[in-house]
Amino acid sequence: MDVILIAVLAAGGCAQQSDRIPVLFDHDGATDDYIALLMLVGSQCCDLRGVTVSYGLGHRDAAVEASGLLLAAMGLDTPVAGHAPSLRGPNSFPDSWRDMSDHVKALPMVQGLHPPKPRPDAVALLIQTLDDSDRPVTVVVTGPVTNIAAVLAQRPDLITKIEHLVVMGGALRVPGNVRQPETSEEPATAEHNFFVDPGAADQVLALAERGLDITIASLDATNELPLTPYWLGQLRNDNTFGTELAAGILAVVETQVQEGRYFLWDGAAVVALLSPDSLRFETHALRVAESGSSEGTLRVADDRSGQVNIAIGVTDGCQPLEWAAAWIAGVPRAR
Repeated sequence: MDVILIAVLAAGGCAQQSDRIPVLFDHDGATDDYIALLMLVGSQCCDLRGVTVSYGLGHRDAAVEASGLLLAAMGLDTPVAGHAPSLRGPNSFPDSWRDMSDHVKALPMVQGLHPPKPRPDAVALLIQTLDDSDRPVTVVVTGPVTNIAAVLAQRPDLITKIEHLVVMGGALRVPGNVRQPETSEEPATAEHNFFVDPGAADQVLALAERGLDITIASLDATNELPLTPYWLGQLRNDNTFGTELAAGILAVVETQVQEGRYFLWDGAAVVALLSPDSLRFETHALRVAESGSSEGTLRVADDRSGQVNIAIGVTDGCQPLEWAAAWIAGVPRAR
């Protein structure tokens, strides 16, 4: 994409501070979480109030450090906090996946930076930020929803301080990406973010009955958003600070990109927030199975009334990956 066109798209009409959406970003330290972070910041449409890390794909301390370094590289002093060591779901990502996500703090573009000291607890930071905000905040979650479930269990009143909850997770009509057990020949039905803490996922979805506005970017939608070698090549050719950062972050998954096995998973949540017309949605009451062979599986719930918006595909003629590239290219560099 032409750099000038990217700059125009990235501006997105949100340059005025008063127009920006107050956002809390809760992630689990995976490669695509950091791409989602660049998209949020580079869009210029978000007033990032805090970044928290949940137990999920990345290791907590590495993810907290990488988040702080990326924010510092972008000229932001946004507070960052990791989950309490005991706050985690019953399941885990494969160790090999977790180890692969610790590379971001070693990128050349973030060396020599000194971000503020991280806050001690993610849930406490989320609660404080919601309490202190003068208007409701949008919460974007691109890992397991353990942290936000804990927040709303401790402080149910804070549901009124959440304008919109956008979550990457679940698979409704497409196969999941978790086999139980891994040697099973049965088709996978669960998606990893919901599988890691299915109880928290179900608890949060149930809050739609209390009026929580929830949007899910599911595998149904992300399956239509593969990161292609052409897209990655164009990103590198755009030669902006944001695209340089993104290319460095994605280097560790380049083989998967070349083989067509890497998608805009977490970034789809940002698309669902900032360019919802790019995606096709359905509205359902939903639940997540908390145990058994279907643990972590997302299903339509006939016994619930609260409706959840779920992205199930890309709108014909729309190019969400171009928006992603535009927002990434709009990432500012610290002065």
